[in-house]
This record gives sequence, structure tokens and C-alpha cells, in this order.
Amino acid sequence: MVFHADVRRCIEVTFDGGSVISDGGLLLVRQADLHLGLLERVARHLPDLRNPLLVKALS
Repeated sequence: MVFHADVRRCIEVTFDGGSVISDGGLLLVRQADLHLGLLERVARHLPDLRNPLLVKALS
């Protein structure tokens, strides 16, 4: 796709990013958390105010 801003400039845009992922940083955070267990420790100190009858746990 080509955009012509003016006579002197031409901007070309392509959408072939290849294997680009947007959550790459989260993979590192997940691995660190699995090793350190930070979220588990934080979760123990946060109250869960949801109705337990309406909560479906993921396994």
C-alpha cells in the first residue's frame, strides 16, 4: 500500500510482519512467576469477594 503525502515524499506500508507476536514480554513474566511464585503469594493476601457458588475454577 502506498501513500503519497506530497510530491517529494512517498510512504510505503507493508503488512508482512512475519512471525511477530504481541505478548512476547508476557512469556518472560510468566516464566519468572512460575519460578518465583510471586502471583501465588500476592493472591493469598487479596480477598476474593466473589460469590463462591458462582465461581467456576479453571483446571
